[in-house]
Amino acid sequence: MKTKIALVAGVTGIVGRGIAQFLSSLPDWQVIGCARRLPVHSSVPLPYPVLAIDLTDEEKTRSTLSGMKFLTHIFYCGRADYQPGLKEPIDTNLLMLKNLIQAVEPIALGLQHVHIVQGSKVYGSDLGPYVTPALESHPRVNPTNWYYEQEDWLRERSAQSHWHWSASRPHGVCDAQIDSIRGLARVLAIYASICRSQGLPLSFPGNVGGFHSLYQCVELQLDTLV
Repeated sequence: MKTKIALVAGVTGIVGRGIAQFLSSLPDWQVIGCARRLPVHSSVPLPYPVLAIDLTDEEKTRSTLSGMKFLTHIFYCGRADYQPGLKEPIDTNLLMLKNLIQAVEPIALGLQHVHIVQGSKVYGSDLGPYVTPALESHPRVNPTNWYYEQEDWLRERSAQSHWHWSASRPHGVCDAQIDSIRGLARVLAIYASICRSQGLPLSFPGNVGGFHSLYQCVELQLDTLV
């Protein structure tokens, strides 16, 4: 019997997909995924349905999720579109989370928990070198960070609601599938291919400081278990 029903937002991303696949393998979980775009057709059918939702559109988000009254959990892995090299949009990322929660909360009276997936930018990885190992007790390094805005909003909202929230902060997530453009497996495979074609050894491409820096990597399945 499915006693827990989860909505996984950003289900076409590496972490979102991993969470959805893992929960779908458990006997007491039912999973529904959502993303801006439906996943690319695969010869192997997904064990869960996927809804196409642009979370920046409040009205469409409400109408698409209007039947989610039995949801018990939300796993939020969404991320606004952005251009590499530019600062990620804070307002848009916060709006997406707000639209989803505000669409579901009034109808899903059994909602128990909302989990958001963050990353190393919480510790300032986008600002340059930062203290490692990064600790949860370290002060915030940048007041204009979309992870902070989402976290603060969830903390305030949950204090007035019947559900709780949590956050995880995986840094580098490794997955055997290479269909993700930013996936480490794909990046390493391309770099190794370039080295081989040029007759070069497969060596670390950064500087000495980068080589000796501490960095956290986690295998996808282990990340979903945590």
